[in-house]
Amino acid sequence: MSSRTDEMKISIVLRAARSGLGISQADLASELGVSQSTITRCERGAGSFPANILLRAISFFRAHDIDITGVLEDNPTVVFRSQMFETLEKNRETSPD
Repeated sequence: MSSRTDEMKISIVLRAARSGLGISQADLASELGVSQSTITRCERGAGSFPANILLRAISFFRAHDIDITGVLEDNPTVVFRSQMFETLEKNRETSPD
């Protein structure tokens, strides 16, 4: 996964998935066991993302109904499962304003 194109695909997909979940870079870094600067560099496409960390990210997002497994396809996508939206809606309804 050393090509610049792959790094850019990963950066776009990770940022989209993280934003879709509504968590900060620091939160994602904590979940993946890396520093926030690692997430920042990756989301900027300024550094490589080790395969073992990418696998952790895939598992983390999958647990939250977000599928990023196609991250290295020609046209990568982020798939948000309907259950994720239901959970977000419930959380929004119960959170104080």
